[in-house]
Amino acid sequence: MNLRTAHPNAKPAQLYKTGFQAGYDLGFRIGKEDRQRSFDGTSIILTGCTSSEDFIAAIQNIEALTPPPYEMLVADNELSEKTKQYIQKRTGAIRHIIDKSDKGAGSVLNKAAYASHGREIAVLIGSSPKKDGWIGQLLTILKEDSLAKMICVYSGLIDPSLESGSLKSGALGMKGQVNIHGLLFRRELLFEIGGWDDKLPSLKESVRQWIQKVPNENRRMVSSSEMFE
Repeated sequence: MNLRTAHPNAKPAQLYKTGFQAGYDLGFRIGKEDRQRSFDGTSIILTGCTSSEDFIAAIQNIEALTPPPYEMLVADNELSEKTKQYIQKRTGAIRHIIDKSDKGAGSVLNKAAYASHGREIAVLIGSSPKKDGWIGQLLTILKEDSLAKMICVYSGLIDPSLESGSLKSGALGMKGQVNIHGLLFRRELLFEIGGWDDKLPSLKESVRQWIQKVPNENRRMVSSSEMFE
């Protein structure tokens, strides 16, 4: 049944469900036909939250504090059943990315990134925004700095001279001193340096290694103190 041939006695809810399914099927087909197609907005990938309450709160914070256009993807890295049920109820607003392989945590993040369609890609790692306009602040850095290809939002101890500037090679290798809360990068960077190492056991290790693949002159550091929680 479709909207044009719907039964005359069909209820509004049935028509809505039919129309929603038709739109979903069309979007899925377009995505398969052209994986490189992008839209003038940001793909936001959420991963790494440790509890269902944190994950759901992060989703709600993103929706409350992020102006469109954007798409939201959840990289399912062993999510709880409660979180999965919440995401399923939000189908259409949230894209649920699952990886059934036995590879490391970087595998599902790769799948989400390559499935995204935004001109820029943001990855939030166990964190959520707490400041209205957070994405605009980061996008402005990319727009005004032609050399910048990736922004790392961090907390912890690094050389103050590196804040909002290039990150020295190896600076992220100091365990326990730097926490990575999020990344924002130009889409083309993903194809220039590749994705995350899916052989590393932890998400944090995979993210740190990926950041160090970005050339020094293309990295930018921004403190998370007023932006993320």
